[in-house]
Amino acid sequence: ENEIKTDSTTHIISIIIGDNFKITKLSENMREKGYLLYPVKEPTVPKGTARFRIGLNPYITYEEIEKFVEELKYEIDTIF
Repeated sequence: ENEIKTDSTTHIISIIIGDNFKITKLSENMREKGYLLYPVKEPTVPKGTARFRIGLNPYITYEEIEKFVEELKYEIDTIF
């Protein structure tokens, strides 16, 4: 089982996927579920560190975060 890898210490959470192709596919799949995630790919970030940068705000509920993580985890497990 894969874990969701992050590299964050602020309200902006980087979810590192690593591969440009995979992050593009994840972005497309999540968009179909209603989540708008823009992939940050190389050469913007170093090779092998493609990622999503997600900003949290005080209006997001715990339930919304939980549902998002559940959907993203499902997609990561499916693609990888």
